[in-house]
Amino acid sequence: MRLIIFVLVACASLLSQLNYQFSPEISLGSFSLPMRLETELTKKIKLFHNSLFFTNNHQFNRYIWQSYNQDNIVYVSDISYLEYSDSSLSIKFGRDYLDRENQSKIFGLKDSPDSPSLDHLELNIRNSKYFRLKNRIVRLDNRKLEYNDEELIFNRWYYLKEMEVNTNSNSTFSIYEGVISTGVDRSLEWYYLYPLSSYIMEHKHEISRYDGQDSTYSIGKGDNDNHFVGLSFNYLNDKYKIYSEIFVDEWQLDKESRDNMQTVFGYLISTSFKPNNLYKFTFEYALASPWLYLNRATFGTFEKHYQPLGLKDPRSVYYGFLFERNDKNKKISLMIRKQYKSNQSLSTNWDAWDNKVPVFQFDESVDFESHLEYSNDSGKYFNKIAIRHNFFGSKLTTLHMIKHINLKI
Repeated sequence: MRLIIFVLVACASLLSQLNYQFSPEISLGSFSLPMRLETELTKKIKLFHNSLFFTNNHQFNRYIWQSYNQDNIVYVSDISYLEYSDSSLSIKFGRDYLDRENQSKIFGLKDSPDSPSLDHLELNIRNSKYFRLKNRIVRLDNRKLEYNDEELIFNRWYYLKEMEVNTNSNSTFSIYEGVISTGVDRSLEWYYLYPLSSYIMEHKHEISRYDGQDSTYSIGKGDNDNHFVGLSFNYLNDKYKIYSEIFVDEWQLDKESRDNMQTVFGYLISTSFKPNNLYKFTFEYALASPWLYLNRATFGTFEKHYQPLGLKDPRSVYYGFLFERNDKNKKISLMIRKQYKSNQSLSTNWDAWDNKVPVFQFDESVDFESHLEYSNDSGKYFNKIAIRHNFFGSKLTTLHMIKHINLKI
């Protein structure tokens, strides 16, 4: 641990103007020590890094992946990226959370507020006030598979492109397309990198990958590219905001196959009401149909290390409420989430062919999750105090106290 700290400090000393922030977070029986550094190499190039030291029993408010600890102490690079940005273009390379521009605050179909940080390259083109194009390449985790008495290593990639149109000053409409691409030692597929091409149609002209496929399926082997598409609409004025999104994971182009395979989708609607500059109320509803995010592609599920990138489980329904009170540098927020689920999870084997499952049938009520937080930027002893209850099914209620310490070098 001392060596890691020394390396971070040594690297920081080479940078000209460095903003450092330490934010120790203390809870009963656990702690976390985020160390953030930020600097502008030029007016258009930014370097950002956030390291985490924490006890392996610490409860965070989103997924953090770790598989190694020393004496129950964990070190991870939670965020680390280099970004170029000007008025018409931005390019980001590194590790970060993908929900920074998410229109929903409680749930997410493709960019969940709970999802872990991901290694990615992202290109944003915004040279018009009416149009924006986003292209993203994400490197997911590797997986091992014993296949024909041989251990295979599968590389997993996630590609996404999204086009957003501002229809007027208050509303935007977007369409997106994505694919989870896997295979033994599989590298980048160039035909998925073009800014305006269709992933699905490009794939139709190429050779499919069947690495590790199960040939016992009644419809034979599938390919290792799990495609999906989506639409979203956002309306905003001084008091109201409405955001709606649909994520289509499976829809049969051939009419002959529609009796064999049900449409697989996710739906989300978020409504916010802001009566004045002090208060804001948000309600969200999300529905995951049976088999959402699952696929017969080998390791083609929409997750990383089995931590969800969207909703937590297929065949589930979600209700959320968020209250926010913002008074200058003092803020209070309360979030409550409730889920009803069935017997499907992200580790469920795909078995959707000739196996239609009711959409609105849920067998289990999941205990609610809640997060109460008070923050004061100018607090003398603490800048944040939070109470987290049953996050990610932990059954725990924990108190967290956070203090920000800012340094400039």
